Amino acid sequence: MTSLFVGHTVQADVLADIGCAVRPDYGAVEAQNETIQGVNELRRIEDDVLPKCKKAKTSSADCWKVFTKLGADKDGNPLAKCNGCSKILKGGDRNYGRLKNLTIDKKVSRSMCATAIIAHDLPYKFVEFQKIRDWMKYLNPEFSPISRNTAKADVDEIFKTEKEALKKELANIPSIISLTSDMWTTCTSEGYICMTAHYVDSNWNLKSKILNFCHMPPPHTGSEMSKKILDFLSDWGIEKKIFSLTLDNASANDVMQAHLKRQLVLQNWLLSEGEFFHVRCSAHVLNLIVQEGLKVIGDALEKIRESVKYVKGSEGRMKKIQGMH
Repeated sequence: MTSLFVGHTVQADVLADIGCAVRPDYGAVEAQNETIQGVNELRRIEDDVLPKCKKAKTSSADCWKVFTKLGADKDGNPLAKCNGCSKILKGGDRNYGRLKNLTIDKKVSRSMCATAIIAHDLPYKFVEFQKIRDWMKYLNPEFSPISRNTAKADVDEIFKTEKEALKKELANIPSIISLTSDMWTTCTSEGYICMTAHYVDSNWNLKSKILNFCHMPPPHTGSEMSKKILDFLSDWGIEKKIFSLTLDNASANDVMQAHLKRQLVLQNWLLSEGEFFHVRCSAHVLNLIVQEGLKVIGDALEKIRESVKYVKGSEGRMKKIQGMH
């Protein structure tokens, strides 16, 4: 019977054939009844066959750009896999079209971007690289790029959040805090000062945290440095919890620690009136000892350095030296 259908419609010649099948000796009424019965039979067959012949409906929803159909499980529930995280999702009866695109929290996305900039020491203009933007747009068509100024603001926000968390931790630790500080001048003649806190937390873990790393404008005198350190302590709220301050042996540091100790002792904030406050850096002391010892053999070291430079200055000399071994 399927040959009776073309494009899921009943052909006119089929009906004509049915009409021709009526014998001339039948009456007009009987011929009409047979024709009607034939048409009804064709309609019944059409109702049975056509649903099976219909082409399966394709899914054109946007969700199938990020999901892949996996068929159905043993209970007949449709399964789909996320193309991003490979997670298998199970839907109820006829729920495929209800799967939605993954939504991205822009606030979380910006925070993760700022964290990546901090962790990998990336420039702020990283977020403006065109290929990076193209990549993110491919991953999420709804991606909204940000500027370097926005990235800087996000990094500053993370700094403020982490600083407040560290402030609370330093305020709640049961122990006192030891400090180390150093200052140096860059190749551009700019001065920078750094202060680090060392303490034991509530779980008896030794921790070291850089509290400040900032520009130190001139003059770099001991009194000015002591004011700067005192400002750091007040900002962190730990001026009453200081035990010691370790510095190298620069003369300016001797003046600085004397001024700072005097201020803290006046407030009765130092243990034993600051007897253990100033600690000289052992690594710096050892370095000074080594430098003095190198002066004795300085001439010999200079000749060795020049010899090495001479050999490395030519590939041929290097091969000659290697051939001697």
